[in-house]
Amino acid sequence: MAEFLAGIEQDPDPRRRASPRPYLDGLLAIVPVVDYTVKVAEHHAALLAHVRRTGAHGAQTA
Repeated sequence: MAEFLAGIEQDPDPRRRASPRPYLDGLLAIVPVVDYTVKVAEHHAALLAHVRRTGAHGAQTA
């Protein structure tokens, strides 16, 4: 979620910046957000390391 929001924030056009927000709000209404605990951070780090080692960007889920 943070990466999605960071991407939105980087858009210099305020209208385009606002357009993905309803999509995100709808998604968050049906998909739970997991607390970012140490265990989740460790799993996220393992996924990122795998992607960087293998280039398997389609495998990135966190």
